[in-house]
Amino acid sequence: MPVATAGRACEAPPPGTTFVDTPPSAALVEQLAILRRPQTAEDLAAIDRLGTLPLGRVHRSGVRVAHAADGRSYVLYPSTARRPASRRCRGDVPWPPVHRISVFTEQPDGTFGGGGLYSAGRLRTYADGFGSFGGGPGGEPTILYALVRDGVARVTWVFQGGLRATGVVQDNIAAGEIAAGPLGLRLERTIYEAADGTILADVEA
Repeated sequence: MPVATAGRACEAPPPGTTFVDTPPSAALVEQLAILRRPQTAEDLAAIDRLGTLPLGRVHRSGVRVAHAADGRSYVLYPSTARRPASRRCRGDVPWPPVHRISVFTEQPDGTFGGGGLYSAGRLRTYADGFGSFGGGPGGEPTILYALVRDGVARVTWVFQGGLRATGVVQDNIAAGEIAAGPLGLRLERTIYEAADGTILADVEA
């Protein structure tokens, strides 16, 4: 509903998800090769499986299914949302767009698990750490994953206590696992490497 501030009225962006036919942000496309490949029938089928998750304006032509090196599938939904630049209504000044991409893990039964949200700016500066799922009480490993920009071939996650895990990159997804429950994982740093071993970034959490 409209919120009045300083005598002006602002309409909040509608909740939920709306599919649009405009292409994803160039800021995302230029960093992610998976968005530059042709869309497949598998990608198109994933559009109808999103359900009612509130992702904003999802770019239909940008939906992709990524096949990670560990054999798991991840579904990518590029979207554009609008939010206030401050906590106060800005009157007639348009709210700036936020270009982002949501990543969901695809389970064997076809349902979604995990989930992560990445912005174009944070991808560019290697500012995102990891997502995780699994690691239940039965001693199963915790699955780690991250969406990464082009040029990254490996990601090493370094956790408190000396635990380390490495994720090999395929389809812009770094995927690995670690023999620890997710609640006990405190990330200290993330190391991004090129295929030739060059350190692209070493980011403290």
